[in-house]
Amino acid sequence: MPEALLEADGLVRHPRPYPTESLFGYLLRLAEENGYPTPHRIFALIRKGGCQFNSRRIPLPKLARVAHRDLCELERIAYCFTDKRQHYILGHPVAVRDLRRHVKVFLCPACVRSVGFIEAHWDLELMTGCPVHRSVLLSRCPKCQLRLRWMRPGQLECSCGAMLGRVDCPTLPDDEAELLGIIRCKVLGLPVSSETSTGMPISELSALSLGGLLFLMRTLAKSHLQKKYRRQLDDSQAVVTAAAHVLRSFPDNFYKLLWTLGEQSVTKQCGGGVENQSRGMYTEICGFRAGEPPETRDFLRRAFLDFAINHLDRGVITAKSLRHLQRTNPKRFITRQEFGERFGLGKLTTLRVLAMKNIPTIMVRTGQIKTLIDLHQLQEPPMIPGKIFPLRRAAAAIGVSVKALRMLRTSGHFEVKYLVGRGYHEHDVKHFIERLLALNPSTTNKALPCDCITYRAMRGSHGTSEGSAGIIRALLSGDVRVMGNVDGTVRGLFVSRAEFQQFCRNDRARQNGNSRTAVEVAEEIHCTHGCVHRLARLKLLDGWKTRTGLRISEQSIARFKKKYVSLVSIAREIGSSPSALLRHWAAAKQMPVVVLKVAYGEGKQQVFVRLKYRNLLLSFRPAMWRELQRSAKRKRRLAQEQQRLRVLQEVNQGHITKKQAALELGICVGYVCQLLAQWRAGDDNPLRHRQRGATVEPHNPGSGETSSRGTIPGERAGEKRRDELRHDYGPALAGRRSNSETRTQCA
Repeated sequence: MPEALLEADGLVRHPRPYPTESLFGYLLRLAEENGYPTPHRIFALIRKGGCQFNSRRIPLPKLARVAHRDLCELERIAYCFTDKRQHYILGHPVAVRDLRRHVKVFLCPACVRSVGFIEAHWDLELMTGCPVHRSVLLSRCPKCQLRLRWMRPGQLECSCGAMLGRVDCPTLPDDEAELLGIIRCKVLGLPVSSETSTGMPISELSALSLGGLLFLMRTLAKSHLQKKYRRQLDDSQAVVTAAAHVLRSFPDNFYKLLWTLGEQSVTKQCGGGVENQSRGMYTEICGFRAGEPPETRDFLRRAFLDFAINHLDRGVITAKSLRHLQRTNPKRFITRQEFGERFGLGKLTTLRVLAMKNIPTIMVRTGQIKTLIDLHQLQEPPMIPGKIFPLRRAAAAIGVSVKALRMLRTSGHFEVKYLVGRGYHEHDVKHFIERLLALNPSTTNKALPCDCITYRAMRGSHGTSEGSAGIIRALLSGDVRVMGNVDGTVRGLFVSRAEFQQFCRNDRARQNGNSRTAVEVAEEIHCTHGCVHRLARLKLLDGWKTRTGLRISEQSIARFKKKYVSLVSIAREIGSSPSALLRHWAAAKQMPVVVLKVAYGEGKQQVFVRLKYRNLLLSFRPAMWRELQRSAKRKRRLAQEQQRLRVLQEVNQGHITKKQAALELGICVGYVCQLLAQWRAGDDNPLRHRQRGATVEPHNPGSGETSSRGTIPGERAGEKRRDELRHDYGPALAGRRSNSETRTQCA
């Protein structure tokens, strides 16, 4: 470079400014690339007094001459021009309070490292975090803990020489990140994504100007934080958090804010405008701003209007506000007269329609308060052509009584949608029948089970206080479940008989002050009604006498059931009797569990035990116990038979005498001879009774043949069993034979 040029500006490098770069950041980068420790030299070259970042009014022509850049390049990133009161950021007009003071420096080191320069949106006061990296901004040096200044060696270098890295802190909430992302995109001129995970009105907010968006955030934060003036909002982080909370799940949180402001400032009297009830927030938000189309704020006006219609009963808007709304949708609000003319209704019929169908209306102050109808809130037309049924015919078509249909219409279970006068519209009747038939879980008809009851039979029951109307309400509410249908009509619906009886008992109990009769209590706690009277006298149940008999409160019944259980119920569950349970418990020598014996009448008593001993008593199973006893008895009898058969085999083989066998078996000698005769005759087990129809042929010793078995069934099994016994007890018999031979020789 020529020496004359170097002496003129003193700079070796002349980098160009980026279109989205901060002006102060460009000065810092210009000094860093030319090797200066601070931007002091740059200010000295452009001959700016003080050599500090004490003002945003920088002489751009001098800076363009020093940096060898075009003036238009610097004007794109300038903060202000000839007008001292108007400030800009990348060409977007903003207020002075929206820009940071020159002594405050906030940035995201990750963004600076990725793009290579400091972007312009970090100069905004409300940019408290980075929506790209979901982190808060760095404002202090992590080494010296001093505030960052523009007078430093480099973009990512502190005056102490430390390098600026990533900030370790909690991530930004989703609502704050989305709101800050809209600000960043509007400053940098990037497209705003319409996807949201927090319910924020992204498209409506992106249509606002940058200054209008910042103004809206401050206004919402002022109302949410209950500040009187916007200049009291000195905490930028609190402003962003409050604004993001109000705009989250729009318009629900916005409605909550309006309701809070209305409760604090307006008494509950009709006539106060919704603009006054919001303490001036309507005027601030929806007011005219220069350079901004009024249509961009229509979403806020609609939110105010919907709040006045649906949430604030005393809501009144002014004619001026209504004119703003009717620009976009002129056919939304009509008078009651226009409503009647549109649907062919008279004046009285129109009033009855509005009252019966709860069509939302709004009051407009135009000298006097006038009521308008919001057609957007009208879900369906008030009248549809069709037949009109009288009461008796409609009840017969449905399958209910006249009294029941009248009661169902009064309570609202029979919905009236298509008729506003007398009678019943055929569409309303059809819709009610479809609701009842839809309760059937099966689409096909089937036969009536023995434990169920149809609605036709339930209508004749006197178990409910309201008759068939109460039964229909129970079916619609699900208190009584529909099990099926026998003929495809409402009268053919059937339910469980036990469930219906329980519903009747509960209904009668509610009608009598949540109390039950003695018979019902006896069925519930498994005792007799005489025992219930005795329990009431013992103060274990709370009861009182009425004209129809003793009544027991349900609360005392529940308290008794939590503490005691009837021994009869346990015995029924295991198939035994209370006396057998007590005998078994006494034989087991367990700790006593009988804690309550209620004596009533002559020699009658009812036994209750503690609820905690119930599972212990259920462990006694009499059927299983009898089977164990029978099994043990069979084992003992089989062992005895095996012993006798072994002894008879020894006698037959001559190892012992009949007298010795009789002594060993504990029987007489004659019975031993009889058993030997039966065994030799062919009986496979002489100790068992001979089967009917069996014949035994006598043994013929002279023929040389073995004895015939006749026609005794199971002789092969008997032979097999004897072979097994010989195999099992052969060694024992051999030892006994040797002992007998030894005794004979000695004799």
